[in-house]
Amino acid sequence: MEDELLAAIGQVVVDAAVLEYFIAVLVAVIEDLDDYQVRELAAHPGGARRELKKLVTARPDRPDLRRLYQDAKAVIEDRQVIVHSIALADAEDRGESGLGIWNPRSDTETRITAPQVLDHAHDIRIVARRTKALIAAEISGGS
Repeated sequence: MEDELLAAIGQVVVDAAVLEYFIAVLVAVIEDLDDYQVRELAAHPGGARRELKKLVTARPDRPDLRRLYQDAKAVIEDRQVIVHSIALADAEDRGESGLGIWNPRSDTETRITAPQVLDHAHDIRIVARRTKALIAAEISGGS
């Protein structure tokens, strides 16, 4: 496995953790929670997203929260596939090295390359920026 692919996978992990924390902060701002409660949400895998989903259900007047939840769920689920898959073998396609992976949960095999994984990290950062923008809007009183 090449260093570039491993670094890309690490970037996905870090970016996803940042996104999860931002979601915890967003929930805390909306629900008027304290710093300890933010950390509690962030400490439990998926905890912040579960709370965001509850907000989406409770606040049908907030399509922005619904879209954020859907997008965050999608990028985090893709992160889960990358991180919780088993490496099968190095693969080469069109001269671009990659890795064959098998996901035991879905019993699917796929091939990943560093550019694909970096694109996914970029998608996670886009959702994180949108989350930060919603946090700022909530803090400033506009939603």
